[in-house]
Amino acid sequence: MSEAYLKGVRVIEMASWHTAPMAAAMLGDLGADVIKIEAPQGDEYRVGGTSRAGFSIGFMMANRNKRSIMLDLKDPAQQAIAYQLIAKSDVLVHNLRPGTMERLGFGADRLRGEFPALIYASISGYGPSGPRSADRAFDPMIQGMTGMAHLQKNAEGRPQLIKTLVADKVVSPMLAQALCAALYRRAITGKGATIELAMLDGLIWWMWPDAMANHSFRGEGVSLGADISEADFVAPTLDGHIVLAPHMQSAWQAFLALVERPDLAADPRFATMRGRIGNLRAFSGAIQGSMTDKTTAEWCRLLAAADIPCAPVYSIGEVADDPQVAWNGILEDVDHPVAGSYRGPMAPVVYDGTRTGTWRHVPSIGEHTDEILREFGIVSVGDQNGSHR
Repeated sequence: MSEAYLKGVRVIEMASWHTAPMAAAMLGDLGADVIKIEAPQGDEYRVGGTSRAGFSIGFMMANRNKRSIMLDLKDPAQQAIAYQLIAKSDVLVHNLRPGTMERLGFGADRLRGEFPALIYASISGYGPSGPRSADRAFDPMIQGMTGMAHLQKNAEGRPQLIKTLVADKVVSPMLAQALCAALYRRAITGKGATIELAMLDGLIWWMWPDAMANHSFRGEGVSLGADISEADFVAPTLDGHIVLAPHMQSAWQAFLALVERPDLAADPRFATMRGRIGNLRAFSGAIQGSMTDKTTAEWCRLLAAADIPCAPVYSIGEVADDPQVAWNGILEDVDHPVAGSYRGPMAPVVYDGTRTGTWRHVPSIGEHTDEILREFGIVSVGDQNGSHR
């Protein structure tokens, strides 16, 4: 791995599914020792979707560079073990529903009171309090409540979900950023922090700059722009599709020269960038109707030569074969001791010319239980509760 920027930082994760585990994995990518506490049945994300030998790809992407300890937090003796782990750690991350950690004895007020230097971070669906705070939330609920599904509505006006876990994956790096900021402040002041992040809040923040542009200014004198949902710059070609954005004046003039459309050059709606952005639906429609006489590859060569932003529209299976993707080196092949060989992305940020990938394989449930207990000087789970693990 590259230089371990967070070497020496110990993170306790009490989380499942994607949001908090991915945030903790990002700290693990940077060298933190992330200890994932799992119930005997394990994180439900382990078997969701495409999987092999009990490891799903979704789980593997969110849980590399971690160790796993199996603890039943409903058992007081094993709660005591978790407490000892937290007492000797720097960060606690969880995404349990509001109130659950308090019932288990791991609420922020108690732990921060006993360990003032602890950084205590939680992700919830709707927030730690309020009318929906106790409701279960997954990505589709957040897409629905933030206007995202409405923004994707089809030609008949039916709202549609983005077909990827956008809310989960947007919120995870937000929490990782907040944790790094808290670690920096603690290094200076010695003070910990209590961090709360709602998926609802995270996606509203993410949606606002463009999708909410027509709902931001208050009062009179507002010049409204076109709704961002009117833009569709995916254009059919002779053999597929291309996406392009000739918004800037120089790009538009170059585009007109390539497509030989005098009708577009004469249309007053498209004469200026302001006019084109103000007539997004007509503008994108004009582009869509101009690309069908050449292949995607031909158009990409012509448009790139004219300095017009463009890209091919790949199928999911074609992404990894793109020359720029290969050049960037974002993908790595990993040999897992149980799940076998798989491919996945390394950390997207390059530090001093080096990427961080998988330096510790995705753990099996409780794989490191004995190892961790020994490190912390804790007697075995069986010795504490009179039974065997």
